[in-house]
Amino acid sequence: MVILGLLSMIQQQRKAEKKHDDTVVTEISYPTGYLPLDYANGIRVTSYDEFDNPIAKTDLIGIVGGTFVTVIGISGTGKTALAIGISCCGIHKFGEMSAVTHYDLELASTIQRPITITRLRPSLLKKTYQIYRDRAAEDVVDNFKTHCKVKLDNRKLFTYKTGVLNTYGEEIEELYPSFAMMDSFAMFKSGEIDLEKKKVEDITNNMQAATSAKFNKAILSQMLAYGKKANVGIVAVNHINQDVNTGFLPKASQHMYLSQGENMPGGTASLYLANNIIKLKLIKKYLADKPDTMEYGIPGFLVEARFIKSRTNASNIPVELVFDHRRGGFSKILTLFNFAVKNEILLGNNRAMYIPGLESVKFTKKTFKDVVLKSPEILEALYEACKPHLEAMLSTDTGHMGFAESESQKIDAMYRALEEHEKDVEFYMGQGWTDFLNGKPVNFDRKKYWYKK
Repeated sequence: MVILGLLSMIQQQRKAEKKHDDTVVTEISYPTGYLPLDYANGIRVTSYDEFDNPIAKTDLIGIVGGTFVTVIGISGTGKTALAIGISCCGIHKFGEMSAVTHYDLELASTIQRPITITRLRPSLLKKTYQIYRDRAAEDVVDNFKTHCKVKLDNRKLFTYKTGVLNTYGEEIEELYPSFAMMDSFAMFKSGEIDLEKKKVEDITNNMQAATSAKFNKAILSQMLAYGKKANVGIVAVNHINQDVNTGFLPKASQHMYLSQGENMPGGTASLYLANNIIKLKLIKKYLADKPDTMEYGIPGFLVEARFIKSRTNASNIPVELVFDHRRGGFSKILTLFNFAVKNEILLGNNRAMYIPGLESVKFTKKTFKDVVLKSPEILEALYEACKPHLEAMLSTDTGHMGFAESESQKIDAMYRALEEHEKDVEFYMGQGWTDFLNGKPVNFDRKKYWYKK
């Protein structure tokens, strides 16, 4: 007779009752293509067989499916562009099996923007990317529910084998990823807050702001729970407000990695429900009318993208992204090239740089973008050269440390060793302890002694 453990009995009972539980072992992440950003939020997972032998290691990089990601920053730092780039990562890989529902609450976007930023074919975006201008939160939620329901009602159609093993060595099956983008969360308000229905003073008073924050918390938590089941992630753009402090004492920060006086509109729900919060900060500008400032030969700017919150890696990790004004978004190629420059991976000098192992192809910072177009293989070489530095940013499970035991397991092992030592002392004292200390042979059967206890 096989004796089942408690968890096995619970699972067996639920199965007998024909109840489906939404459980998780290992979650799948989806790369955005901005590799420094992906690795800074990534984790290396070790898979084991039934005998606890490690059988695979997988680097899960990018954004975890079905989670809430918030992009914040001052105006003009590329928040919407980054949010669009993140949201389209599913379309890049899965085509029509993925989709983006873009809620343009600020009434500022057209389909031309994602076409320019992502370089996806217009014919594909027509089938996978829709911009909605329903401003009431109730309409957004209703549309989001439909997005999730269609996938859950057609689970067989939208389920795929990921090719990734979970921690227990089982292949993960998951619904295709899709995303809902909200631009911006500051405008996510109930339809009851409408000039056509209320007076101006009723909309702008402090009581109304508190009501909105409470509404956002209740709605967002429900959206996230539903989205997680359907693998629908939410990518929200949000702003940074500055408190006007008229008192003598400074106000406490809303988040430990936000600067003094900075806060995010829409209440605290977007802070503690988020899986990731990415803060963008301008580093320098590349001005078209000042060619000397165009470090990489393009007009644009360089931003610091800092994970002030991450549930898969260390928080407060900064990476740099290169914004290209010609495409209205961040350049994945120049972002990786900038990473190589910053980490001193390239060889040669400023007039003739080259990638390790590819000395025949020379370039400068300004000509690299043109060289890549003529020699696409250089991009693969660049990635291979950057890979060790990128992997160094990964969060790791215990398997990455030479499959060593975790700290708690090590401590447990130390206690066991101490217990063994104490038993040995007790045993040796009865078997000729003095002789043992003096190095004389002692006849004993340690195994027999242990088992008789």
